[in-house]
Parts: sequence; structure tokens; C-alpha cells
Amino acid sequence: MGFFWPSPHSINRMDRSHDKRIRHGARFTYNSPVISTSGMQIEKVDYRCGTDACSAVLRRQPGIATRIRRKTWDAWLEATDSITGRQRPFPQLIIGGGMRCGTTALFSYLAKHPQLSASRRKEVHYFDLHFDRGHAWYKRQFRMGKAVSNNRHQLLFESSPYYMYEPRVPQRIHNTIPDARLVFLLRDPIDRAISHYQKNLKDQRECLSLRDALEAEEERLAGEEEKMLNDPHYCSAVHQYFSYKARGRYAILIKRFFRYFPRNQILLIRSSRLFKQPTLTLAEVCDFLGVTRWQPDDYPVVNQSRIKTVVPKHIRDQLESDFEPYERQLEELIGWRSADWPDKK
Repeated sequence: MGFFWPSPHSINRMDRSHDKRIRHGARFTYNSPVISTSGMQIEKVDYRCGTDACSAVLRRQPGIATRIRRKTWDAWLEATDSITGRQRPFPQLIIGGGMRCGTTALFSYLAKHPQLSASRRKEVHYFDLHFDRGHAWYKRQFRMGKAVSNNRHQLLFESSPYYMYEPRVPQRIHNTIPDARLVFLLRDPIDRAISHYQKNLKDQRECLSLRDALEAEEERLAGEEEKMLNDPHYCSAVHQYFSYKARGRYAILIKRFFRYFPRNQILLIRSSRLFKQPTLTLAEVCDFLGVTRWQPDDYPVVNQSRIKTVVPKHIRDQLESDFEPYERQLEELIGWRSADWPDKK
């Protein structure tokens, strides 16, 4: 009997089937691990959408078919690593964020460059979620770069948007790849926060309204970074998914990387420039990496949110007020003014 290899659509249907009860407000006991606001795993949670229990994060578990496929793939990579592991280099480029700022688009464009080789999956998450797996596992996430000249191979790269926000990542990257080139895309923090919320709605992680989610953020994130800094093995789903405003405080996040890397190893790009002037933006990235300037045949729109949230003016005004001091810090740090974001011109 042949082995059934499920399509992504069938896997998504299996993974989402039990989550529909949450979206429609059903009360039930969920027997798989759930991550609470404190980051602790508990066996059973009485979970009702729209109540205080909604502040807990339901960390969906992959379906059986997905787990089988991943384990088979990892086993095969581990077997081949014994042969090619020592020959695999670390990536030279890391697109570290921010989330909902165009990292998927930039990754897809650069993946077609003949002198670059992308990771097997877009978001490797080594320096934030899988650091315990070790350098050998990380190297297995990349293909062997092809030779592009007599003494030069393709440059390897990956993109994991959580890197920009996870507080332990800058030091981990510096200790592992001190000469890495880092690229960060920055978007209007108000638009980024709204897009982040829409993504959580699409993935069925969020059941609060936009206003309630923004108001609950401080309480949800309280103490999470301290736990992460005190425990190298601690990972927080709350910190990763519910950081709508915190991820837009760019000056704080960029300063973390400036502590470990010289500025000539960091490239900051406005997301609006990538979308409106992709040719010039890719040329800038190529020059930053020291590879030949190159352009793809087209620039398709990727990972665009299909959920549109009507945002009342008073919520936008409140977000603008919340971000104002951090925008001033960003201007002092890199000279970018908040008035230069596209929607504010």
C-alpha cells in the first residue's frame, strides 16, 4: 500500500477543525498543551472565547500527517548531515524582521538571485525558538551553495521576523556568526500593529476585538521578557504573538543589535520603498551583500492580508499617541522621521 502524502490544504483542514469551536465561542476542555499567560504548559484548560480566559494562548498542535512529514524530513536531513555537515557554512545574510513588514516578499525576490541560496523553509527560527537544537541542525536548514565562480559559492540566507523582537537573538547571532549581514524592514508601526492583529485573526489565535487586544497587551506581556532573559530555554507564545505595539517600538529593538554589530553590517529599509521601488531596493540589498545587481522578471504580491479590519479613528489616534515617544527615539537613532511614513505625508 502506498504512503499517503497529504496536500497543504488537507493538513490545514485537519489542523483547524478543532479551532472552529473557539471562534464560535464554544466551551470545551482542550486536552493538548496550552500556553497560559504565564508561559506555563497545562494539561487542560476551560477555554471560552470572549471571557477573561481568552488572555491565554491556544498553541495549536500540528496534525498527525504534518508531524509525520516533519519527523521524516528531519530524519533524512540528519542522516545526510553526517556526510555533508562539516562542509555546510553558516548563512551570511539574515532578514530579521519586522513582522508584517514585507520580509516574505524580500525573501522570495532574493531567493531567485543566482548568487544567493535561500533556506529550505522561509522562517527557520533558530536563534529564537530552536536554539537548543544546535548549530548542526541550523546548518541542515540550508542547501549546499552552488559554485558561482572559481573560489566563491552562493551566499546562504534566511528570514525569521521574530529575530528582531526576541531579546536574546542579537547576542546569539553575534556569538555564532559575528560577520553576518542583517537586514530589517520597517513599516509604519500603526499599520504594522493592525496587520499583525489581522494575521492573528486569520490564524485563529486572537479572539478579542482590536481595541481589547491593544488594551490587554501590557498585561499579556508582563514579565515575559524577564523570564526569557533569566532562562535560556524559555519560549513565550504570548511574547511572540500578542506584541502588537511592542514590535513597533523600533528604536528599542534596533539598539539591541547596535550593541553587538557595527552599523555597516545592518541595513534598514522602509517597507514602503520595497513595495513602491522594488528595483532600487533590491539593488541596494545587492550592493550591501557585495553581489551582482540583479532583478527578477516580476514582483508578485505575497503574504498580503485577506482580512480587512475597519479601524475607528480614535483607535488610530491612540496608537499614534502611544508610538510618538518611540518615533522620536527612532529619529534620534537613525534620522527617520515619523512624518515620512507613507500615510502621514
